[in-house]
Amino acid sequence: MTLIIDKIFAHSTRIIAILVLLIVAWIFTVLIQESLIAINTFGFDFITQDKWAPNLEKFGGYAAIMGSIISTFLAMVLAVPIAIGVAIFLSEIAIYGSRHP
Repeated sequence: MTLIIDKIFAHSTRIIAILVLLIVAWIFTVLIQESLIAINTFGFDFITQDKWAPNLEKFGGYAAIMGSIISTFLAMVLAVPIAIGVAIFLSEIAIYGSRHP
């Protein structure tokens, strides 16, 4: 009985994993298709230019992109040591009762 359940679980997780990859590929495809108009109109200068002047039709996303990258990096710098500390505490230091809810 458990062998059948294990096979069902293995096949269902494989199907779900493939489905997730297909959804990510679909999202990427839609993003590319929808952004082609902006790329053809403004070019790739949007990424490297930081000037934002809608009246001159100059749009630069460099500041927003770098702000997102920097804030993500800072969040990871804060979160990773805390997560590792919690993991070490739960696996090595904490008493058995607090490890399991």
